Amino acid sequence: MRYKEGTRNREVHEVAPHDVSISECTIFHVQPRSSASRGIGADSGARRVSMLETDWKPLAKDKAKGEIDPVVEVQFLFPQWMGEFHESVLLSILAIAARKSPNAREFVSDFDTDEEMDKLITLLDSKVKGDRKRLDRIALTTQASPLLKSAGKSTSAKNYERLHGVLKDLSRVNCGYRWKASAESEAWSTASESLFNYTFDADTGEIRLSLSGRISRIFVPTQDGSLLRYVSISMSERSKLNGDVAILLHSHLCRLVWEGDGCGRPSKKFRPDTMMNYVYREPPKDSQEARDRRKEIRRALDAIDALPGWRVTRWNEDAEKKGPKDMIYFIGRLKTGVGDNAGTLLKFGQKKKG
Repeated sequence: MRYKEGTRNREVHEVAPHDVSISECTIFHVQPRSSASRGIGADSGARRVSMLETDWKPLAKDKAKGEIDPVVEVQFLFPQWMGEFHESVLLSILAIAARKSPNAREFVSDFDTDEEMDKLITLLDSKVKGDRKRLDRIALTTQASPLLKSAGKSTSAKNYERLHGVLKDLSRVNCGYRWKASAESEAWSTASESLFNYTFDADTGEIRLSLSGRISRIFVPTQDGSLLRYVSISMSERSKLNGDVAILLHSHLCRLVWEGDGCGRPSKKFRPDTMMNYVYREPPKDSQEARDRRKEIRRALDAIDALPGWRVTRWNEDAEKKGPKDMIYFIGRLKTGVGDNAGTLLKFGQKKKG
């Protein structure tokens, strides 16, 4: 695969392998346009950090190796103002990591974690016992400019200033895990880790990142590639979209609509109010705001439908009800080769066999 950096007005030929559990827990949302949110993404300093937490979600698709069948759940603790800019920067980091060939990857073994986290990794991946390298974390060194370009952002002074605060917010995201040997067990073990650690040299613009264990294992697959399930989000598609609603909705649909849905397999069915919940954290204050949000969802779907490979069809199941609330959307995707990943980790730059 050939990579090319770009901004919103330039093509971006790369994909970001995204941990599916982050999408399922929905930590990125459309942010309110109030005066209280204008400082979002800035270096908040003494500003009080309001943290939110998700419900516990099972890692049902991860496959354990060994004699036990553990129950593993994940929960995220995160700053409440996480929005599209934050998600774009995180995906940019993952896309940059994906560019590195396996032989050129750099690892760190002094990542700030605890023994319980290593126990969880070993539990999920029996090959760790014979290869301690899989406990190491991937390290990246990049610059502010390529990170912003890969995120689809302009390299303006405003975005340079904002980037430092966004990286700080993302590093505050804590992934909590709990697990037990089986569903019948009562005792839970727990561990946690941040998405990444980083240093930012303001003078040179150099950014040094150490990715978490779970994210690192996306890029260091086992022989059969069955450890970690992830979704590949096309940064090329993302760069063609405008507005928080369309960009955030695209990420969710990449997780929910698999390549081939609507092309040999049935399309996925969605209602507008369901999709509203993907991108807005708080429910609408009144019926007018609900109507406005449905219009935003429809505009976002029109933009996604215009992307090559996507197919969005509107249908009203009740002829007597013709409002946007009653509309059903059938969404499908053609097989392009750079979309989702159904549990088998592929090396980037190689075509899937068969």
